[in-house]
Amino acid sequence: MATKNKVLRIPLTKRDDHIIKLIHSWKCSLDSYGMRISTGPVVPFRAKELIVENRYKNDSHIPLLWMQNIKPMATLWPAKTRKQQYIQYNNASKKLLVKNSNYVLMRRFSSKEENQRLVVAPYLASAIKSNIIGLENHLNYIYRPQGELTIEEVYGLAALYNCTLLDNYFRTFSGNTQVSATEIKDMPLPDLHLIEKIGTLILKNNLRYNELDQMVKEVIVG
Repeated sequence: MATKNKVLRIPLTKRDDHIIKLIHSWKCSLDSYGMRISTGPVVPFRAKELIVENRYKNDSHIPLLWMQNIKPMATLWPAKTRKQQYIQYNNASKKLLVKNSNYVLMRRFSSKEENQRLVVAPYLASAIKSNIIGLENHLNYIYRPQGELTIEEVYGLAALYNCTLLDNYFRTFSGNTQVSATEIKDMPLPDLHLIEKIGTLILKNNLRYNELDQMVKEVIVG
């Protein structure tokens, strides 16, 4: 897959080298599938007056998701956290909010102690009863500007990014704890029908997180 961004990759083991060769054999990307990745528009210190406590005061307050709401393969809202779970909906906040749609949500930061650099969750619009939601700036979100991600695409992409294969690939070119939207945008992806197949298998078999690696390997590698 061609990209104007030049990246230095440093495989530390033969396994890393194998992973790089496998993933570089994929010729597609988010752009290929009409998808985009952006960073959550709500910057807390700039929107401090708009963010409120973990409760509705009235209909003018809508859900706000932080990276604390994101676990591997699970979006938890509201969450037990000190982060306020709502943002006011008014003229000042309109430009910060997004349509309540199907998304793949990804933490922008991880700690060096965590096993994973990529922590990703599926999010379905049906999970929250609101036409619009807020996404905090420590989240990246994948979406389809012209239309909507299918449920199979959401679960397939979330599982793929969470799997050890892509996490190891990410570590070969980034030792940073930050996950930028540009890095994810430029990562190669397998054929869309394989991504959809992963999503279908998860939904059909109600697979657990610790079962994803084997399933993804069987679909992608064979």
